[in-house]
Amino acid sequence: QNDVVPNETANGSRTVFTVAIPFQLGSTAIWVAGVRKSCAAGDYTETNSTTITFASAPSSGASVVLNYQAEP
Repeated sequence: QNDVVPNETANGSRTVFTVAIPFQLGSTAIWVAGVRKSCAAGDYTETNSTTITFASAPSSGASVVLNYQAEP
């Protein structure tokens, strides 16, 4: 899957972001403002196949980019 921008924009308080195309759980790679985040380290969780929840809200205006394997 190519880089995907979530439906929502980072506003400094939003922690939940969604995508239109479902992903395979465990396949996400996420960058916030160019910094790679880690699911294993607890930076975010895959809430379901279209939703991720960050432990801390990305800063207002920060770019959020996901890369993942889409569900078949």
